[in-house]
This record gives sequence, structure tokens and C-alpha cells, in this order.
Amino acid sequence: MYTKIVPLNPEQFQGISFVPLSNYAFAAKEHLLPLAPEEWKFMAREAPIVFVRSGSEESPHVAPYALMGLRQGQNLFVDSQGQWRGEYVPAAVRRYPFILAQSEDQETMVVCADMESGAFQKSKKGQALFTEDGQPTETLNTVKNFLERLQRQFQAATQFASRLDAAGLLVDHTIEIKRQGQEPQHITGMLRIDETKWNALDDTSFLEWRQQGALPLVYAHLLSLGAGRGLGRLLGTAAPGTSTSPQAEQRSSGSSGMPDSFNFG
Repeated sequence: MYTKIVPLNPEQFQGISFVPLSNYAFAAKEHLLPLAPEEWKFMAREAPIVFVRSGSEESPHVAPYALMGLRQGQNLFVDSQGQWRGEYVPAAVRRYPFILAQSEDQETMVVCADMESGAFQKSKKGQALFTEDGQPTETLNTVKNFLERLQRQFQAATQFASRLDAAGLLVDHTIEIKRQGQEPQHITGMLRIDETKWNALDDTSFLEWRQQGALPLVYAHLLSLGAGRGLGRLLGTAAPGTSTSPQAEQRSSGSSGMPDSFNFG
């Protein structure tokens, strides 16, 4: 999604305005999007929320994502005109073209932007990011607050996923795509909560998870797994003239118009 990320500074952005993008074409190839905990209740109705493990065996990393497509480079929620096909637009999309990144000294996080986005122009029609004396405008402060809040949420989501993994509650997850007259296609490389193990937790362990605020996230995740069929329907209407309506069935080993970009939620 991001092509050329540069830190925002008054020297480079003096006289340059931010002009919000009119469509979501920039997200058309994002098949996995990170999700903040506050978003799960919205996204669960539209797309599967899955966990993905990366890193090494010595230093594993597990994080939750919304599954937006059934293959890499495919976002079924963005149509050929760049319009969003779902009801809820994840914050990871709404923050674009802005993002937080570490400073050169690795000590702080700074607001950056994708200079290839087309959202920055030498025009008075957009929103200035810096005043004439080099101070951040209200627009930039709003962006910064949004990004910082989102970053904290992403970190909390990753910590939650790590706790699930450490407790042995995550298992491999497979989505099976069936098309009429074709061999089934299997999408792998994902994890899900083992519902059998979750339901078998003793009272003490369950209470600990509840006290940590995990229950709404666990049940939103489990509910979201049924949204795989919605992806199958989107796949069936992704191109004009599609005659088949593929269905997405999910299996798991070990268990039976642009909104206000900086309003989070």
C-alpha cells in the first residue's frame, strides 16, 4: 500500500496541502489488514478475523488480521472503480496515506506519509499540514492523535494474540474454496482460536481471560469465521459476467463513499 514513505517536516511540506483521496484503489492488493481491538465488532460481520504467525522459532510474532481476499494481492472489498464494497472500512485503510514510523535515532515515532499517494499538492484547495511559521496545523495534530491511538491499539492486539499463542489456544486454520466443476482451493497459513480448548478452560483460567477483557474479542473472532462465505460471494461478483458463485468453507484442525478518515470507528 505504501510506496515512498517520508517524514513530515515543515521544510518539505511548506505550501503543500493534503487533499483526501476520492477512492480506495490504493488498497486493492491488500489481502490482509491489521485490526485494532476496537474494530473487531464491526469487521466480524464482514470478513474473517484470523491470526498470522511470522518471525522465527526463537522469536515468533503473532498478530490478528482481517482477511480481505482469498489470495495474496487480492482485496475483494475494493471494486474495479476503487470503491469500497463493504460497510466498515478498517482504520489501517483510513489512515492512508499517513503512518507512524521510527525516527532515525530509533527513539521516537514520527508521522510520515506516502509521497506517491497523490494526496499532496501545491494547492490551497486542500488542508495545510504546517502553518507559515512551521507549526503543525489542527489537521496534522488530528492525524497524529489518530495514528498514535491506532498504534497503541495494534500493540494491544498483538499482545492479545501472543497470550493466546502462549496458552496453546491457537490452531491451524484452512479456508476451502469450492467452485462448480473445479477442484477445491485451500487457503492456508492462518491460525484461529481452538473453540474446543477455549470451552474446556477451567473456571480460574476463564475468569482471568474475562478480567483481561478478552471475551468480546474471542467471540468476535469466532463469529467472524462464518464471514468466509461472504468472501466467496464477493469473489463471485468481482468481475462482470461471472456465472458461478463460489462458496468459502472454513475448517480448522483441532476443533469442530469515503468516511471521515480520522474518525476511528
